[in-house]
Amino acid sequence: MAATLTHCNRELIQVILSLLINVRFVDTYQHGLILECRDGHTCRLFPHILLYSADYLEKCVHSDSALVSQY
Repeated sequence: MAATLTHCNRELIQVILSLLINVRFVDTYQHGLILECRDGHTCRLFPHILLYSADYLEKCVHSDSALVSQY
């Protein structure tokens, strides 16, 4: 059951990313999006998709090292 749920979650993330990362997004990512800001200046903005991915073991190690660094 857990393996099936993990597989479904992975497939769901893959479909979401394939919908987000299309030709228009890639073009904007490479060349930027030119917008006029409120102060009248023209700015070029570059979108990014941030992901945090780690296995359970890596999460445990990360949380343990964060806990140790507080002392």
